[in-house]
Amino acid sequence: MFAPKDDVTQSAVVFTHIGFKADSPDYADMEVLERALGGGFQSRLFNHVRTQRGLAYATGANSGAGFLRPGLFFAYSLTRNDSVMAALDLVRDEVRRITREPVTPEELKVARDAVQNSFVFNFEQPSAVAFRAGFYEMAGYPQDFLQRYQKALESVTATSMLAAGQRQIEPDKLVTVIVGKEKEFDRPLAAVGPTVERMDITIPPPPSKAGAAAGAASPEALARGREWLKRAADKAGGAPAWAAIKSWSEDSKVSVSMGGQSISLEATESMVFPDRQHMVQKTPMGEIAMGFDGTSGWAKVMGQIQDDPTASRKRKDEFERSLFRLFRQPDHFEVQALEPRIVEGATYSAALVKSDVVRDWIVFFDADGRLARMEYSGEGPQGPAKMTEVWGDWRPVGAVQYPHSSKILVDGKQMMEATITQARINPALADSLFKKPEK
Repeated sequence: MFAPKDDVTQSAVVFTHIGFKADSPDYADMEVLERALGGGFQSRLFNHVRTQRGLAYATGANSGAGFLRPGLFFAYSLTRNDSVMAALDLVRDEVRRITREPVTPEELKVARDAVQNSFVFNFEQPSAVAFRAGFYEMAGYPQDFLQRYQKALESVTATSMLAAGQRQIEPDKLVTVIVGKEKEFDRPLAAVGPTVERMDITIPPPPSKAGAAAGAASPEALARGREWLKRAADKAGGAPAWAAIKSWSEDSKVSVSMGGQSISLEATESMVFPDRQHMVQKTPMGEIAMGFDGTSGWAKVMGQIQDDPTASRKRKDEFERSLFRLFRQPDHFEVQALEPRIVEGATYSAALVKSDVVRDWIVFFDADGRLARMEYSGEGPQGPAKMTEVWGDWRPVGAVQYPHSSKILVDGKQMMEATITQARINPALADSLFKKPEK
């Protein structure tokens, strides 16, 4: 049983046990059983776990055949943390049912036809035929193995498939593996069975390049860094004024550049601090909405709704690096003054910022002491990248000063430019705004 400590918004439920070699008389029956149980859109697992109950991103099964040695039978479901046990119950039920009662004639035909139709694709090229013949001989299979298999497929019946399933699958001996965030499960792990083993599989973050380059911080560098951040907060209205902001909403005009193409859109972002967020982007292709309700994230793209399993981690990081967090409580951070940085001919005071949530990033202060830009390691469109945010055109919004122009650069290339057209402090935002829309 696995339960990582860090935020995980999707869990895997797997039943597994040792299977059989592919030269077993049960091979053809088990291949068809695999399709009927969890081998496609018409399988039992897909219909019951995903289509009818909406509990799985993906679900399926593997018969357990191995060519060189016995394989591994497994049935699985990828679901949310708060539906782990519900999905587990459904997968268990379907595995038991496939070994207790024969499939219907329609299920048999659909599954057997799918296996037969996919089999021919193994021999599209002469090289594939030669490879398989050589592989089967190397593995010790009889020369007529393929002919036997094809004949066995034609002979598969609901009765023979049930008998094969009863020989090869023992539902009461299956091992259950769960990967997810235990405290969010819909039932305690004890509900799985009498024996539970936990393993922490947290992957520690790689060493920080920025932190390593900065070296150890002297007391003088830390004091100077804290002074710079406090001065920037004071110039933006002061920590008390920022702490008084409980919710925020802004409208903006945005230009996004990617792959040599540029599109313009209008966006509205609403936030209730520290962890709820909602954004609507009106693009030439249609409307995109995204939200995070404090627990789970979602996206609605051109009318299609999908979960966003990465939203929790992203939202925490974004809030920690935001002006709302930096200026609200500047003493919360460790700020280490660095050597001055020159960017595009301008000289900035630079500081390394660290917190318990985000390991470190670099902030830049202009000659007037105002926060002008920051750099951090993040996720760009093509994967991990050096992210840069640049702010300008500071104007009053209520009791605070807020930048009305901003840019985001990915590995030094501008990806986004935004202009704020309206900003609102402490608007009344209903809880329903952040919830995932009904399908």
